[in-house]
Amino acid sequence: CPPNTTNNQTINESCETGPETKDWKCPMYCYGLDPNEYRSVGNVGSWEACGSICKDDPRCLYWTWSHHNNYEDPNMLRCYLFDYIENIGKSEGAIGGTKCCY
Repeated sequence: CPPNTTNNQTINESCETGPETKDWKCPMYCYGLDPNEYRSVGNVGSWEACGSICKDDPRCLYWTWSHHNNYEDPNMLRCYLFDYIENIGKSEGAIGGTKCCY
């Protein structure tokens, strides 16, 4: 996974959605959330698009964009939306973020 250098900005405090966001980077490369999503959307082409889907969904607080290192197959490009998180873990084919990261 690439080092977290592109768009490496700490979430602005005015965008906080919970106490966890102070330490989040935008986005968090190679991190995925616990598989407790309430919704997933297929054929999402980028982490920015996934973040925008979350931003426009009133229930969404966090998201994970999963590409499984396969950008050729649109079925592998999925956006998972979360209204809470239990665990954050390393995941080679995933990028995560908060509602304010898009």
